[in-house]
Amino acid sequence: MMTQLRFDDRVAVVTGRRGLGAPMRCCSLPGAKVVVNDIAPA
Repeated sequence: MMTQLRFDDRVAVVTGRRGLGAPMRCCSLPGAKVVVNDIAPA
């Protein structure tokens, strides 16, 4: 389940569907953290 959640959150951040909900969740995930950092500055 963890893998599915991480993938879902990462996709949510990239698509920007969840908005602030996704980035906050990704912050606690190591895999998605990279995605958040890459999008945050942009």
